[in-house]
Amino acid sequence: MKNIHSDSFLPQPIRTRCQVKSKNKQCHSYQSSVRITKLSLRESLEKSDIVSQSTKQHSGASCTRFISQKIYPNTYVRPAEDALAHSPPDKNGQNDLSSFSIKQTTPYNFASLLPSGISCVTHPIVGIKKNKASSRSYTNKENRIQSFDDHRKRKKRQKRCCCSCTPLCTFLSTMGGIFLAVLLAGILVKILSRKDTNIKTTTTTSTASTTNTTAICSPPCLNGGTCVLSNNTCLCISDVWTGSQCQTPMRIFWAFDNNLLDLYGNFPGSGKNNPTYQSPGITGYGSCLYLNGSLNQSVTVYEPPFLNMAYTSFSLTVWARANSFRTGCGIGICDNAIFGQHDQNTVRRSLHITVRYQTIYLGFYGDDISGSLVLQPLVWYHMAFVYDYQNREQLVYVNGDLDNSGSLKGPYEGISGDLTIGTNGVGSPNFWDGCLDQITYFSRAKSAAEVLRDATLTVSYTFNNNTLDDGPLGINGTGINVQYSPFGRVNQSLKLSNSSSFVEARGLVYLGTNGYSYSIVIWIRPTSVAGGTIVHVSPTSGTITWSMPMLGFTNAGNIGVQSCSSSGVVSLIGPLISTGVWTHVAITYSSLNGLRLWINGTLFNTSSPNFVWSTINAPVTITLGASPSNVGACASGVITTGQYSDLLDEFQLYSRELLAAEVMNLATP
Repeated sequence: MKNIHSDSFLPQPIRTRCQVKSKNKQCHSYQSSVRITKLSLRESLEKSDIVSQSTKQHSGASCTRFISQKIYPNTYVRPAEDALAHSPPDKNGQNDLSSFSIKQTTPYNFASLLPSGISCVTHPIVGIKKNKASSRSYTNKENRIQSFDDHRKRKKRQKRCCCSCTPLCTFLSTMGGIFLAVLLAGILVKILSRKDTNIKTTTTTSTASTTNTTAICSPPCLNGGTCVLSNNTCLCISDVWTGSQCQTPMRIFWAFDNNLLDLYGNFPGSGKNNPTYQSPGITGYGSCLYLNGSLNQSVTVYEPPFLNMAYTSFSLTVWARANSFRTGCGIGICDNAIFGQHDQNTVRRSLHITVRYQTIYLGFYGDDISGSLVLQPLVWYHMAFVYDYQNREQLVYVNGDLDNSGSLKGPYEGISGDLTIGTNGVGSPNFWDGCLDQITYFSRAKSAAEVLRDATLTVSYTFNNNTLDDGPLGINGTGINVQYSPFGRVNQSLKLSNSSSFVEARGLVYLGTNGYSYSIVIWIRPTSVAGGTIVHVSPTSGTITWSMPMLGFTNAGNIGVQSCSSSGVVSLIGPLISTGVWTHVAITYSSLNGLRLWINGTLFNTSSPNFVWSTINAPVTITLGASPSNVGACASGVITTGQYSDLLDEFQLYSRELLAAEVMNLATP
């Protein structure tokens, strides 16, 4: 037997016996545990007298027990026979009961726990006498000693009667077993069902009727179509989409360059009441569709073909400039219609894209959203109307900025109807009065970044062996005596080599508008920096009374930047530029932050105080590499005009002020 230290506790197991006699069950619970208390506790007990008390029998309903007379509240001592049987002998060979501690108990109502016919018996408990009897009361110190074991006694209270014999314990044990069985069964079912799903997925190719809602056909199903794995085709929404993939993505582009044709040749328009064209449009070349609202002029795109926009995402963008907006309609709807498709006047069956009470408006009929920005006449606006079918969201943008959005919208459900431009089937009269240009339709939801690019990127020339515009407006450049080099900063580059070598971009509307923000970015690799013009601006048409260089070199070889205010030229000087090395240069302007110069993505200089960009309020032309003219109050500044020599690459013009992160991103391709 192991030695028991004075500071350890060694509980003995509880022996439980249940006997069944006819209809009565009798439970006996024996506790025989030798408990060795800490030395300090034992010494304290030795200093106290414990009075042996007689036992008293208590009876309850169908449950009998013997308990000790309480020595002091909530305490009792060990059974006498246990004490005699397990107490170690003293030096005289007698049993030493000093190691047995006083124990705390809370009397139980056994009758309330046991059913009739069950009797619980506990052993009589007698006091342990150390010295002679004493009837004195116990001190607070002794009470603190006894509380030392209180928390251990609570754990053993339920063991005073046979737990398996009580209805409560039986019920809890049964419920625990049922819960565990259900849990294990659920886990097993999930595992088996997952395996079964995997088996079905791998065998669907041989079962013609098996379908899968995931887009695993090649090409994938569109517009809610369900893929049939056996023949790699799609089950489309009935009476809405057709074809092997539930219709491929559709793109439409009406440029209105003196005609009503779709660039892709699918949806040509037909004019009503003789609409006309006006030049220039937003692009500076060609024209815009000009509609006289008082004459009820509009355009209809007849079906067939039918443009199916039901149960799908789509984006429609337009450049619009109104001569006037219909207002003061009383109780009617003040609409200025841009685009529509009318099936019927029921919820979600009539698409109407319009300006209502001078704010942009996207409606499906009874399921609509309105913007908040109040639009003004005689101003060009880029408007985007987006529906995200997957997220059930309508979004409207003005000049690239989100004007409003709505969730739990749609889908649009129209399944018939002609397309209309300049009018729609909701409200009358609602004809547009003014210009519409560059209407595009995509059968997907464009992202916010795409809308911002469409609205603010005016031109983008990559100079990959051409001067084609990589931006949304398609303002292609015209090159005079130019060459291309394979040693560009990104792919190829433009090479200017003699006194009459340059590229022009004509008809830039926003750059020629007073107070409008702009940004110019370009990569340069010069062979000479003693003067020379990199970017020059002048009127597109008419007599030149105003022109100026915007980016170039000073006589000393520094980068020079110029802008124009009502009081004259605003100039900035940048660093010395090394020849034969690529340098990224960016100019940004806004009325809030003024003119800023960025070198290789880092802000180098800024104007102070701020000013308002002053120009001719008409479309202008940018010339890269030369200065065809220098006229007006802002013609002279820090830039020494002349021919630029060698390579240019990745030129971009924006109709907004770029952020610092955007400049840095462009400087690190």
